[in-house]
Amino acid sequence: MIVYVFNRRELKSPLVVAAGLVAFAVWRSEWVALVGLPLVYVGWCGCAPNMNLANGCLPALATGTALAFGATVGSAGVLVAAGACGVTWVVASAESAWRCWPVEW
Repeated sequence: MIVYVFNRRELKSPLVVAAGLVAFAVWRSEWVALVGLPLVYVGWCGCAPNMNLANGCLPALATGTALAFGATVGSAGVLVAAGACGVTWVVASAESAWRCWPVEW
């Protein structure tokens, strides 16, 4: 039986998204966007090579909740933070699928 394995600590995309989020917060002086740093971590923890919602339920829920809150409050920083969570989940899942290697079980 062949099992595909990936190491979550090797992923570079969450670091890139977090750096982009910090750059946005500094550039636009939207310091509330830094709320997205824990959301980036949630997106990173929920990534899976097959992008199933069993692993991605928490990032999807966090993204939806932050989008609803940001739209209600009218804050661009919260909307960008929510987008960072969703982007991290999708991009880290794609990167983990790319970095998977087969292991004989």
